[in-house]
Amino acid sequence: MGMSPIKQVLIYSGHSGLGPFPCNVPKTIKLFSNLGSLRTSLGGIPWTITPFDGSSLQKHLSRKISSDSLLVIPAGPSSELDKAFSAKDIESIQAYLAEGGRLFLTCGSAYWASKVRIFDTLSESASPAFKTMRKTSKIPLFDGYAEGPLFPYPNTKHRVSFKQEDVLVRTESGATCFQALVGGGAFIPSTTSQSIKVLLEYNVNRHPIWKNAAIRINNGPGSVLMTMVHPEYGPSSPSRLTFTLKHLIEPLEY
Repeated sequence: MGMSPIKQVLIYSGHSGLGPFPCNVPKTIKLFSNLGSLRTSLGGIPWTITPFDGSSLQKHLSRKISSDSLLVIPAGPSSELDKAFSAKDIESIQAYLAEGGRLFLTCGSAYWASKVRIFDTLSESASPAFKTMRKTSKIPLFDGYAEGPLFPYPNTKHRVSFKQEDVLVRTESGATCFQALVGGGAFIPSTTSQSIKVLLEYNVNRHPIWKNAAIRINNGPGSVLMTMVHPEYGPSSPSRLTFTLKHLIEPLEY
């Protein structure tokens, strides 16, 4: 696996109206700009940030940049991401990872790249009925289940499909930080031998298997980080940025 300092951050902005939620792209650019400044102030290697649209995805990933780059796909509706990425685009992402590239996926884009995604949307109308979506991925980088939303929590009914709240997450070592959850969910590993490292868990476990908030997957020489929490949301406080850098970026480097 290519574990070296990231020098280039490539931020995908969508394909002609399909892809990430529009508000998430500038938030993601700002997050990585702030993380880059923090990293440089701590003596780290600076990185460049390149936003790009889907029409140039294959061109960007065909360059020999994999070993020092990070491709970021901000959160968006997984069903729209299915439509946005062509078979050739998916082949380009897989080839990029095979060359040691790194990939950062948040919430909906993490659902999109999970083998099975299950999402129960509670009606915003007076009806308390659920509509359950269950789909398989065209790019199953995580060989398990992404299931949600975490709001409403299992066995709890809220008349809203996407609820936003800061939730406390913790690392294996016990470090904690509040991170934004928007709908969200959890990563549930399958019984395969895929190499997975749990990076963050929800600090309050409200369901026996709904605990993994962020994971890192070894994908051949490349690596993939998936997170259900949104580090691009919320205050850009030094403590929050430091937590994100240490626990969601550095695991892709060292």
